[in-house]
Amino acid sequence: MKSKSVFLGIGMGVILSLSLSSILFSSEKKGTRGQDAVVSLTPVADFGIIKSLRESLVVRVPIGNHGDKAVVIKSVYVGCGCLAAKVENKTEISPGEIGYVNVRLNGEKVREGAHKHELLVQFRSEEIEALRIPVVYDYQPDISIVGRKVFIQPAFPI
Repeated sequence: MKSKSVFLGIGMGVILSLSLSSILFSSEKKGTRGQDAVVSLTPVADFGIIKSLRESLVVRVPIGNHGDKAVVIKSVYVGCGCLAAKVENKTEISPGEIGYVNVRLNGEKVREGAHKHELLVQFRSEEIEALRIPVVYDYQPDISIVGRKVFIQPAFPI
C-alpha cells in the first residue's frame, strides 16, 4: 500500500512539473508581441487615504515593455476631472525598459469618500490594446461636525 502511494506521489510530481514548464515556456513566447508585450508594473495607482489636500499629490505608474520592439505611448486619459495624467520624459519605451505616467490628483475637484477611477494608456501600435489601470483614493478630511458647529482639526498639533 505504501509503495502505491509513493509511486502515485512521484507520478503526480512529474506531471505537475511538466505542465508548469509548458506554461512557463509558452508564456515566454506569447509575451514578445501584441498585448502581452506591454504591461503596467503596478496593478493599481493608489493615492491611499488622504486627510489634507494642501498640496498636489502625484503617483508614478510604471509601464514596462517586455516585447522585442519599441512601443510609443500615443495618449493618456483619466476618467475624472479630479485627475490629470502626463507621460514622464519620453513617449517611446524600448524593449526591456520602463516608462512612467504621472497621475496628479487635483485637490479642488476631489469629493469626500472612497473613489475608483481609471487611467487609460493608448499606444500607437494597433497590435497593442490600451492599458486600463484603476486609480483609487479615499479622501477623509479632518473635519468634525457636532450639532450645528464645524470643528476643523489642524494637521499639526498646536
